[in-house]
Amino acid sequence: MMEFDSTDNPGRFFFALSKDLKSIALSNIQFFKSGKQSNHAKFHVLFRLLYEYLDIGIEPTYAELSKLVSEYDYSPEIKGNGYRSLLRVVQKCCLHLLQLCRYISTVRDSMLFRKKVYAKELESYVSALGQLRAVLYYALKLTQYCQRGHLFADEDQLNSDIAEALMIEVESLSQEYFYGRCLGFQYCESMQRPVQAIGIVMASLSEGYLESSQVMRVATSVFNSGKYFLDPELRAKQMVKVTRTADIRFCQTFWNFPESPIMHQLPSFVCPMMEVNEMLTLGPDAFELPSVDGGETVTITPPCAHTGPGHVYTRLISAQLRDGQVGSEYICSYNDSLTKSVKSKGPVSAKPRVPGLVVHFHGGGFVAQSSKSHEVYLRDWAVSLDCPILSVDYSLAPQAPFPRALEECFYAYAWAVQNCEQLGSTGEKIIVVGDSAGGNLAISTAMRAASFGIRPPDGAVLVYPCTVVKYTPSPARLLSLMDPLLPVGLMTRCLAGEEVCGSSPTLATSSPTGWVGVSIIRTPPTPPVISNICFYENDRNCQIIYLNLEEMPTSTFEVQNFSSHSPLHLLRRAAVVKNPYMSPLMASDEMLAGLTRVSIIGCHLDPLLDDSVMMARRLRDLGVPVDLHLVDDLPHGFLNFALLSMEARQAADLCGRKIRDML
Repeated sequence: MMEFDSTDNPGRFFFALSKDLKSIALSNIQFFKSGKQSNHAKFHVLFRLLYEYLDIGIEPTYAELSKLVSEYDYSPEIKGNGYRSLLRVVQKCCLHLLQLCRYISTVRDSMLFRKKVYAKELESYVSALGQLRAVLYYALKLTQYCQRGHLFADEDQLNSDIAEALMIEVESLSQEYFYGRCLGFQYCESMQRPVQAIGIVMASLSEGYLESSQVMRVATSVFNSGKYFLDPELRAKQMVKVTRTADIRFCQTFWNFPESPIMHQLPSFVCPMMEVNEMLTLGPDAFELPSVDGGETVTITPPCAHTGPGHVYTRLISAQLRDGQVGSEYICSYNDSLTKSVKSKGPVSAKPRVPGLVVHFHGGGFVAQSSKSHEVYLRDWAVSLDCPILSVDYSLAPQAPFPRALEECFYAYAWAVQNCEQLGSTGEKIIVVGDSAGGNLAISTAMRAASFGIRPPDGAVLVYPCTVVKYTPSPARLLSLMDPLLPVGLMTRCLAGEEVCGSSPTLATSSPTGWVGVSIIRTPPTPPVISNICFYENDRNCQIIYLNLEEMPTSTFEVQNFSSHSPLHLLRRAAVVKNPYMSPLMASDEMLAGLTRVSIIGCHLDPLLDDSVMMARRLRDLGVPVDLHLVDDLPHGFLNFALLSMEARQAADLCGRKIRDML
């Protein structure tokens, strides 16, 4: 079987592959054309479709895109962008088809040939190839609305009417073929079974997540899992239905699967043991930090957005017990009561403090997960880095939408800078690390520290980060049409949940609302007054934003018309404020130039790949030290699969090495 192409010329490999595939398709067309047995007519039609898809649809578009892909790479040495990824997916689909067609050619005369089974298999992959033909067409069309070398569409060229038409056309593509028998075909072999299991979980969970009792939710999901395991087509229909129509509550339930009691206990059995694994509660008191320019001190106020001043919850993970580390049953705040309320764990056996400290922000689409569910890789990092890790359990949307999470992450970082010795570190090097939504919070925290004039992080490691938190067309985001972990419907609803102003759950289930552009404040906040106006005081980089809650829709989201109620349509029509702390790629040159050092790890098959590539290019052009590494054949969220996939484990180790290089 042919190997996947990684050369400088993706077209050369594909056309050789396509030639072989068309040749064997013609052979099968001739064989089944005169066949009289059952299913022969179906095989004949499918092989004809396969030939036509390749010859008329895919080859011309593939040839055009293959000429352009190098213009969008990060560099000649690091080749990767959404256009290349789409070509890789087409190649992988053709490789699967070539293997399948060869097998059919070998056994088609045999009495043991399972015609029905392989007819369904062939139909699934041929149909997926047909949809990929359309995806390539829209990707090529997208190049007309992007500046040369830019992966995101230019808002000036992509007016609302064009965007609406393009969006409706893309959403009209059938996702069922990617979620049935083809589910996960684009990933490495070790990831395919976990991805298929996730598909079964999504489909079965969708039938029971509204149950009031947790026991009933589990029982309903388990009861329905069998039929989705045995019937891939039924599973695909249910997955498409739920990703298009489910509300933010399903997103939280689905992505919070790692938060189940069984999954919480898993790291204790299969991951390294930690001498320190404690919950620390910070605040909610203001404290002072010295400014980097030696001027007046800077006042760090506690998080106050939406719900008023509150605590910040964190988890301290350390492989070795070190001097000064504190216990979880005490509230830590930077004031005179600190020494009274905190019991220091400093026995004779404690190891000396280390120079490094990692402040970690977990992923989960801003709406789900916690530091506990991310222990599957944090424990390994704590051992390999030999330094403490402070992971922040920030408040989740939609109950605590933007900017609450960012305020809590910044407060935790500032507290760690001031109190690093209580975490077992001398604080010589402090690194912020985040994956997915956490990557967004990590770089925003670093920008905020520079903006406030306090000590910025010595480096930031961003793993498949989201740097544009709005619907802006890009080639990589077309991958969400076939991604079971980050499907287009769930992704847009999480973005909508993060932008909701207010804690009413009905807002999260309705159409996405306007963005609230806010930032941190330098003075203690006035206690919030409940009214129909949300107000936030911004720093010097943003204007004041007012948002009238009466103008927001409050009815539950229901699908009545596909084109007007689709997630992308609703998010596109939202009143978007280009807040640099929400979408760091849109930050000014001045804000980004304040970053010290950044390392970005992305995935070739991630719908957020273009976020990584464009952010790295932007930082490089500003002179910020940055390196970009792209991993092959893994999905978004590979860190959470480190225990299930060898390739995911290797990628997690790579992330650990990037952190160690900064320390």
